[in-house]
Parts: sequence; C-alpha cells; structure tokens
Amino acid sequence: MNWPGLLLSIVMLSGSLVFRRKYIDSEGQPEYGTFAVASLLFFLASLSLNYQIILDTDAYRYAAQLFMEWSRMSAVAVGMSGLIFLIRDAKPEMTRFPVLFCWTPMLLIPVYALVADTIFLKEILFGIYEGGSILVALLMFVLFLTKDRKYLLIVSGLVILLSGYILMWVFRLADPAVQVDEFSWTYQLILAWGSGFTFYGIHKL
Repeated sequence: MNWPGLLLSIVMLSGSLVFRRKYIDSEGQPEYGTFAVASLLFFLASLSLNYQIILDTDAYRYAAQLFMEWSRMSAVAVGMSGLIFLIRDAKPEMTRFPVLFCWTPMLLIPVYALVADTIFLKEILFGIYEGGSILVALLMFVLFLTKDRKYLLIVSGLVILLSGYILMWVFRLADPAVQVDEFSWTYQLILAWGSGFTFYGIHKL
C-alpha cells in the first residue's frame, strides 16, 4: 500500500471539504468553489495513482495513469481560475477585470490534449503551471500576511509546497538520466504536509 499517497488523498479530500464549507459560509465566493473543485480533482488524481500501484494488469494501470494526468491538469486549470478570482477580489471594485477573464486558465485543458502524447512537453506544461500557481498563491498570501497575521499558517503551507516542488525539479534537472518520479513517497509526504498546513490555515480564517 502506498501510505504517503493515501495520506495525500485524505488531505486533498479534506481540503475540498474545507473549501466547500468556506464557499457555503461566504455565500458563493467563486474562489472557494473553484479551490474546492481543484482539491477534489487532485484527490481523484492521487487516488488513481494508488490504483496504478495495486492493480496488476497493464490495461488498468494505463487507464489509471491517463485518469490521473487528466485529473491533475484539470485541477491545475481550475485552481488557477481560483487564483485569478482571488486576485480580482483583492482589487478595488472599480479596477476589477471582467469575471470572464477568470476562466481563461480552462483553455489549458484543450491545450493539454495537444501535448498529452509528448512526455517532454507534458512535463514542462505541468512544471510551469503547477509551480507558477504555487508561487502566485504564496505571493498573494504573503501580501495578505503583511496586513493580518491570520494568514501565517497558509503562507507556511505554501512555502513547504513550493520548497518541495523546487527540490523535486532540482533533482530531476541535476541528473536527467535519473528518472525521479515526482509522485515518489517523499514528494507525496511533502505535498501532504504543505497542503495540510494550507487547508488548516484556510479553515481557521
């Protein structure tokens, strides 16, 4: 059993429930709704990874891998939309851009379909958008932290997430001949730890 993966799945499902509660309590703020969906999609991606490990046949493993990749990309796209909603809501009302612009990251999904069979381009796409999303979220909440200390837990979680993500890519780029699986147990533990801090910080807001 992939225990780090199971822990990550539980954390992501918990995060989805936290954001869902925030969405209800905020009377429908879209950033909470999109983050709830993104967390749920990451939960499904992590869950499908566990099935890849325990299933015996190549066909099932391939199907689980395919489902994991599409869930992951969809989660990134929806999560980026949530970040844009967050940025929009942080602006004064007179300077906010149109709501439609917040949904532009959804274009990543059809773009991904064009590169899904190209391993190099696919990994570059994931690297840029996942890492960029974590960095943007961190910068946003650092800005919020300068105004209110209640965002400290969220910032701490995002720092852990970004550190783990950078570390994973450093290992991959340091020796391209060594295939470092970005879903290894170490990375999954870091991801679960950072996500847990972040979700708990959101819960405490």
